[in-house]
Order: sequence, then structure tokens, then C-alpha cells
Amino acid sequence: MLNHVGTQIIETPRLILRRFQIDDAEQMYNNWASDTLVTKYLSWSAHKNKPDFS
Repeated sequence: MLNHVGTQIIETPRLILRRFQIDDAEQMYNNWASDTLVTKYLSWSAHKNKPDFS
């Protein structure tokens, strides 16, 4: 049986896997969320505006 223990951070010399944080939004937008080629086969369209959480 599996027991939920929450999100665990996994870290290697080349990679860190962790939960998303609100500070990740701008990098997410710049890296892939605004790219129409990346979002072509997703259930949502590319984002047209940068996130504004101020």
C-alpha cells in the first residue's frame, strides 16, 4: 500500500525536482508557455501576456 508523504524534493548534481512556486511563473512564460509550437498539442493555447502577480 502506498502512503502519501507529500512532495519530496529530489536533487541530483544536474537536476532539482520540487513543487512549482509563484516565482516560477515568469520563467515558465518565457521558456514555454508563450510558445505556440510548444502548446500546439496541449489543451490550452499559448499565453499572450506575462503573468502579473504584483
